[in-house]
Amino acid sequence: MNKKTISRTIILLAILLLCTAMGTFYYMKLELQEKNGKTDLFSLIPEDSQAIIEVNNIHNLFQNLRYTAFSEAYKKSEMSDLIHLLDERFNALAEHKAHGLGGQMNHLLISFHSPGNSADQVIYGHLNNENKNFIDSLLKPNHIAASFQKEIEYNGESIFIYPLNNEKFLACYFQKGFYAISFQKKLIEKVIDTYRQRTPSIRNDSVFTSLSTQKKPANSLYLYVRSQPLSNWTEFNILIHNDAIYMAGNCSDAPPNSLAHILTGGKKVSLIADRMLPEKTFLFYQLAISDGKSILPSFRKDSVSSTAQYAFSDFIREYTQGEVSSIEFEGNDSTHLHHLLIFPLSQPFTGIEPPWKNILQTPSTHKRINGNVYTLSPVETGIFTNKLIPHSNSNEAAPLYATLFNRQLLLSDKTEDLICYVQQITDSAKEQQPVFQKEMTDLSQQPNFTLFIDMEKILKYPQKYAQYMPSFLFKHKEFFQNFTFSLQLVKVPENINANVILTYKLIDNN
Repeated sequence: MNKKTISRTIILLAILLLCTAMGTFYYMKLELQEKNGKTDLFSLIPEDSQAIIEVNNIHNLFQNLRYTAFSEAYKKSEMSDLIHLLDERFNALAEHKAHGLGGQMNHLLISFHSPGNSADQVIYGHLNNENKNFIDSLLKPNHIAASFQKEIEYNGESIFIYPLNNEKFLACYFQKGFYAISFQKKLIEKVIDTYRQRTPSIRNDSVFTSLSTQKKPANSLYLYVRSQPLSNWTEFNILIHNDAIYMAGNCSDAPPNSLAHILTGGKKVSLIADRMLPEKTFLFYQLAISDGKSILPSFRKDSVSSTAQYAFSDFIREYTQGEVSSIEFEGNDSTHLHHLLIFPLSQPFTGIEPPWKNILQTPSTHKRINGNVYTLSPVETGIFTNKLIPHSNSNEAAPLYATLFNRQLLLSDKTEDLICYVQQITDSAKEQQPVFQKEMTDLSQQPNFTLFIDMEKILKYPQKYAQYMPSFLFKHKEFFQNFTFSLQLVKVPENINANVILTYKLIDNN
């Protein structure tokens, strides 16, 4: 064989070897990507997780948060140390993306665990070899040498501990196809046990799985939360705007005895006009009470005086529109709390009609308010109305007082509540600032149930409202006190929608 032939053969073999090596490299990379694509991150989450966030574009999320009116309040909040860590390294994330970071790092899950402190979360994401190197460089502060990384063995698996400062240590678990990180090593241990199928994952919950397996659009942000007694699980699609957070919820497979079903068992109710809410209203709800399987399907059975010829429950059934509004508001001195129920009447009453007189008891009092005289009378009532009076003992019948106002029946356990409400609504000399005006424009005008809350005022009274509100809100009141909260439940075929709006109250620093 001459030299020319030998040279050609060597060159040909070199080309073949190069092509084979490149083909093998890309085949292995493709195989790894396919394996990563099949990694079900939800299957890594322990079954006892209380809530889960699914982020489909982390860059979009942090950009949106940075340009909101509440960005400073968000930065100062301590709801999640992990989310703040990623936000602090946002620029590094964006730079790495510009250098070819794939969509795998965009898709993250964050699980929340009891007791709900700022360190009680785990972040999960897809991983390949390139991304592991990126995570290593991202999580280790620049001034800490690699030798400070500590490896701990747990049931045959390695947990890597990174010291971020003198007080915080980040626990990381890497496997082919995914990673999990947390400020709580014990939570990473739970993830390992779940991955090794020693303990069940959240996938064992059939209701949750029916929600999480649905395909989510790009750039979306979802929250899955255990929401008893409202429902077993509620799925929220979250949209972040400049001064509001919109959460479109789905109470999938809510059990028949859940609040979601009870509060939507009646008819749809026209949203109250904002002029009917006192300026210092801090809690308001509205729902149907008298039809179908609503919250109070039977008035007569709860009536105290079963021998009465005409009970208060009969009047509610026959002469109201079958709906009730409950309003809590502060007095003019912002220290005295008032609450009352409003029943819209189906026909006008002047106060002399027999059906109205039949439900009144003595003695009545008369009060002149802003030029008009109102009669305040005790009424024969029962346990059912006390169920709607805040902070009352629903197992006891307390005396209630009623008056007629603007084709409505006003009811409270204190006459001063009725007087203060009428004073505030009829005070023409005082310019009224519409309450929840922005929320009103965003809400459905025909929901089954509506709830408004001014978080700043609610959080002022933890002794009264802590039993009704999630403890998470009181733990992070520095953030939530800047918002109003609205919830609407709307029953649609085969489902119940739970729509939430958190509206930021613009703070005037002048």
